[in-house]
Amino acid sequence: SAASDVYKRQLEASGQGWVLVAAGKKPADFQVAVNDEGEYEIWDAAGAELPNLRPALGIDDPKSPAQVVQRLVHLTKYRNVLELRNNDTMSPVARKLKVELIGVQEEYDPVDPPEPEPFEDAGQTPVIEVNQWTFLRVRNDMPPGRPNDPSRILNVTILDLSPDWGIQQIHPWGAGYFEPLDPGQEIVLPLEASLPDGYSEGVDVIKVFATLGTANFRWLELPPLDQAVMKGRGLPQNSLEQLLAAVAAEQPSLRNLNPAAFPSKEWVTEQVEVRISRVDG
Repeated sequence: SAASDVYKRQLEASGQGWVLVAAGKKPADFQVAVNDEGEYEIWDAAGAELPNLRPALGIDDPKSPAQVVQRLVHLTKYRNVLELRNNDTMSPVARKLKVELIGVQEEYDPVDPPEPEPFEDAGQTPVIEVNQWTFLRVRNDMPPGRPNDPSRILNVTILDLSPDWGIQQIHPWGAGYFEPLDPGQEIVLPLEASLPDGYSEGVDVIKVFATLGTANFRWLELPPLDQAVMKGRGLPQNSLEQLLAAVAAEQPSLRNLNPAAFPSKEWVTEQVEVRISRVDG
């Protein structure tokens, strides 16, 4: 169709190599549709509309095809980070990082110890309201060894994948890259629920990385949808950073991203998610 031809040309011009038209019987990762209001929608592979893609893009605006393609590029990078895992079961850090959310609290003062109430519907994605607090527990489950043994110390970094399709490092905050955790040590990070203006609900995915060496996970940061991508991260300093840089590069260096092509012994990741709702009044 003419519309398909427009998008094929636009993908070639600005898809940056991240997004291609699905060929033959190969399933599509994303689908583009037009709703009854004459606005473009982006659906997932199952045909469900992706939430919080704002503002709406009308089919009568000649700029919309390029904006839709840029959104597809952004969503692809976001999904790469979301799905990034180390599947090497022989890694010495496999199953040694424990991550959980430990309840909800109406008000919290950092000078006081947390006193969260258990989540309702245990085993399901927890739901909390804007301005409530939850607490992320991260534990190093490596067995004890000699003091300061670098093969047992996990360097922890925490990212938030937010409902506006942005990705931000939330721990350590500021200039630090990671916090070291000794065997058996844990941190409890307080998290206050919030949503961007105009959002009634959204899901935050908290993704925790742990390494035996050093790594800068800011390579994985993304701005919210439709905002300019951050620049100036320098050059990767080790093999793991090369993988991280490839995940969200301006143009893909790997057509099919394969973490197994990179050293896998020294890192692990776990993630949890929480649904946030806004209650009016």
